[in-house]
Amino acid sequence: MPKESGNRAEIAAVKQLAVSSVMLAIQVAIFFFSAGYIGVRPRVFFGSSFLHYTVSIMAQYRLNPELLAARLVRKREGSKLWDEILMRSSNLVVLIAMPVVAGFDIGRFQWANLDFAFVFPD
Repeated sequence: MPKESGNRAEIAAVKQLAVSSVMLAIQVAIFFFSAGYIGVRPRVFFGSSFLHYTVSIMAQYRLNPELLAARLVRKREGSKLWDEILMRSSNLVVLIAMPVVAGFDIGRFQWANLDFAFVFPD
């Protein structure tokens, strides 16, 4: 890998890790605000999510740094308007709506109250 390409890939890896960390921090804040408490299971989930993001970004940096840099481009050349709208709206659902519903479910309303046998099967 040429030196210029290597620097670009390193910058892309750091940027991707920063973007992933900020998005996860937003999800954590929304989740805990809607749940109303900070339990062990959500902390384990968000901690393992951060570990997954970090490991996958580092693996992608080692295996395909060009793809890592390409994924940071906001407006892709040749993409259709409907595709951009669909991508942004699905990202907002994942970033905002899912943690809100999960927080309400786990913390305040307990809609999906599963038995202990479902949570930790034998």
